[in-house]
Amino acid sequence: MEKTAEVLAPFEELTRDVSNPTASAADVIPAITALKRVLSREKTTDQGVRTMKSTLLEAVETRFAEVEEKPLYSIATLVDPRYKDRQVQFFTKSGNLRLATDNLILEVAKIERAASEEPEAAEPMRKTPRQEASSSLGSVLDEILEENQLEARFLCAPCTSVDSERLFSAVSNVLDEKRNRLSPDRASNVPPGGGLPSSWRKHNNGNLKKRSSKITLTTDAWTSIATEAYLGVTCHYINENWEMVSFVLCTKPLEDRQTGDNIALWIEEVAEKFDFSLHDDVQAIVHDNAANVVKALRILEEKHGVASLRCAGHTTQLIVNLALKELRINKALGAARSLVTYFHSSEVAT
Repeated sequence: MEKTAEVLAPFEELTRDVSNPTASAADVIPAITALKRVLSREKTTDQGVRTMKSTLLEAVETRFAEVEEKPLYSIATLVDPRYKDRQVQFFTKSGNLRLATDNLILEVAKIERAASEEPEAAEPMRKTPRQEASSSLGSVLDEILEENQLEARFLCAPCTSVDSERLFSAVSNVLDEKRNRLSPDRASNVPPGGGLPSSWRKHNNGNLKKRSSKITLTTDAWTSIATEAYLGVTCHYINENWEMVSFVLCTKPLEDRQTGDNIALWIEEVAEKFDFSLHDDVQAIVHDNAANVVKALRILEEKHGVASLRCAGHTTQLIVNLALKELRINKALGAARSLVTYFHSSEVAT
């Protein structure tokens, strides 16, 4: 069990890191690359957990197989100042780095083309001016990135849907200690809920209108023990002072079945309520791996062009769950559970 805990420790660390409020899509590729390197290293103490490590590595490679090819993840890694000039270390295939660079160039061209067609550009986000111009290719590229605010566009995307998941915990703590007491009537008493005060909505609508970057949404659906369902949606963007702004848009009681089509419709209704366009204003929507939510985001991606990002934390948890089903580990965990149950139920043993 001690060796198992040691093997799983990097997964716990990764989950904490990507769930941090300051974590963004730029952190996913470096984190997964580091995790795969840790799992691929052979140690003399691997006896008994070698199969588990192999299973985990295979699952990581499968679950995150396309992460380096997704433009939002790859471009975010390229433009993040923390990873400047070190991107080659994080892309496991040289072809993926080339693809990321090509996507970045296309994105710059797209933004410049759109800006030239606008009669009046929005006020740019403030940055420290350059002291002197440089003619080097790298410096000019950096200058173009700053002018087009690509960092704000791509770094506003969190890499997990934790904010939406925390929403239900926060609501239940406010209303009652037990989540199964969270009824639609009670949910409507919470400011970001179904009975959203008009003053609160007007305030955040104003903030959304004044923003200089695109926004990213996170969403999560939850059903209480009493089979009462809710949809949570949170909003994230970078303001003119280069600060991440996050707030709850909606905790919506759901009366219809949580099908992919219905979830897509509900997210469209949230966008309409807050007067923003999924096609023009939303960079991505972060969500878990539930089949109905994945289907909903596929619908929105095809209809509005919004990027679908699966929660890195939830995906990591699925990988760990798979590894724990490995025969030897599962037997050890079963024995540990039986031992704990025995001590909890036996006055003599305790």
